[in-house]
Amino acid sequence: MNEHLHIDYPCRWDYQIIGEDEQRMRIAVAGILGNVDYVLTLAHRSENARYCSLHLSLEVESQERRLSIFEQLRHHADVRYVL
Repeated sequence: MNEHLHIDYPCRWDYQIIGEDEQRMRIAVAGILGNVDYVLTLAHRSENARYCSLHLSLEVESQERRLSIFEQLRHHADVRYVL
């Protein structure tokens, strides 16, 4: 059960970002990624519009970078969850 997934870098990686305010999450992503090329699209909005999810796709050059982006998103005040 302790198998590790082998990923060849660089590669395209996708994150699902969930939060309450789409615009603030977009600003958070821009602040974390800076001038990196990425695609950020609205994936879903809850029926009552309280939550929305954004799909983030970009190329990562290493496991360290992939995990760093995940952690920065996860700890940002405007992001509730990152998948």
